[in-house]
Amino acid sequence: MRDKRIVKYIPVAIVLLVFFILYVMHATASPLWYDEAVEYWVSKYWTGSVPGSRTTSNMYEHIAYTYQPPLYNVLMHFWLVISDNEWWYRLAGILTTLFGAVGIYKAGREAADEKYGLIGMVLYLSVWPVCYYALEAAEYNLMLACIAWMLYFFVKNIHTTNWYNIVGYFIWAVLACYSQYGAAFVVVALYVTLLIHMRSDKRALIRLGICTVITMVVAVIPLVIFFLIPQVRHMRSPEVSHSFYFVHGNAIKDMVMSAYKVFTTDFGAALPGMCIGLLLILSIVCLVRKSNTLNAMLLVTLIIWVLYYVAVATSFYAFNGCDMDKLGTVNIGGRYCLFFIPVIIVTVTAGLGVFSQWFKWEKIVLAGAIVSCVGCTMFMCRSLSTMGPKDDVRQVADIWYDNQAYNSVTYVYWESDANFWFYLVHDDEYTDDMRDGIINSDDDIDTTLEEFYYVSYSGQAAEDMIAAMEAEGYRAEYCYEGRSALTHYVKERR
Repeated sequence: MRDKRIVKYIPVAIVLLVFFILYVMHATASPLWYDEAVEYWVSKYWTGSVPGSRTTSNMYEHIAYTYQPPLYNVLMHFWLVISDNEWWYRLAGILTTLFGAVGIYKAGREAADEKYGLIGMVLYLSVWPVCYYALEAAEYNLMLACIAWMLYFFVKNIHTTNWYNIVGYFIWAVLACYSQYGAAFVVVALYVTLLIHMRSDKRALIRLGICTVITMVVAVIPLVIFFLIPQVRHMRSPEVSHSFYFVHGNAIKDMVMSAYKVFTTDFGAALPGMCIGLLLILSIVCLVRKSNTLNAMLLVTLIIWVLYYVAVATSFYAFNGCDMDKLGTVNIGGRYCLFFIPVIIVTVTAGLGVFSQWFKWEKIVLAGAIVSCVGCTMFMCRSLSTMGPKDDVRQVADIWYDNQAYNSVTYVYWESDANFWFYLVHDDEYTDDMRDGIINSDDDIDTTLEEFYYVSYSGQAAEDMIAAMEAEGYRAEYCYEGRSALTHYVKERR
């Protein structure tokens, strides 16, 4: 019996190993970009001012000044105690994503069976945003993993309601919301669906109520008071109108166009999107079969969509205080709707199980699903091989050392501050004495210097600096120009 159980997990282990190799091969292909480097510095130290967050003095203040909950940074702090090099930093996202894929497998196995759970896992790992954020040091891979496991306990509750399954749902719900606020849409949708499912089971409702009260007191209220409220103020949400704003004229047309945008954001308009879109349509058709699990997952998807759409249309969610003109459904899509991915994958998995039993075409359905998995995986591999760098400050730091720029003063533009410092301190040549000569460019430039270096993004930031310094009598020469730039300024003799 035990041998059979081990054999059952061999295909799962093979899939995880294949994707682990694929992901690790590209772990450091792209240097860290600004947001990843900020996450590194915020996570690395409990106290002190850090690059990318110089106006705050401890981890709590750093996080309260951003737009995300604290779980990712706290967990990453302990991960970085083991090692803090670039490869190790990125490895955390890869392992978290694979852990989430196991949750998808188990949810799919509960919703259908083992083979469709495996198919769901492969589809999940082949989806480009999942792959992209597996290779990015950010909170999104943690959120997706927590949602995957929350879905597993949700499906188990649909089948059997007991303390273990209810508590499991609440634990992963809390972890998901402490990872990224968008997970709250999924949590609420699952909770409402569970209430509907348990409406005639008094004992289950009592258990749900007890867990709800404990969760509100222990987790929800502290998160709102200590993190969400300060972050909303920083985001300048109280300063904007929260009336409905539709990009496409009327609400119906806007909702349809927005749904298409969200779907293509999460799954793409190419092969993966078409495959998963077709499977989702088949799942909707299977509503007539009255499968409890499939019906529950489709209801969850609908509730999430309504909650998300209303929140974005009224500028309560996905609004960014850095761009006050972008209101309403202008902000639909992007990284703030990634929580749909595990929900739709589990829904599709449940639909495949129902569809194959309905028409007795299991071999045909299974063959089609396998072909879809292979196609999506090949498409993901192609996307990985053609993915360009998110930034190239790593090269800037290398050239900075090659030019022995540490013997001169270096000014760093604020959006290059965090990642430049990351590569600076992780170079073998680095010494603490170099800190004194590196200055944030928010400070005034000392125009009495005979020469200095400037690190910034290419484009407007570099060009504005060149124009200003030429007016002060400096000659500018690019040492490196790509996505980022290293410019050497030398004062001309008159």
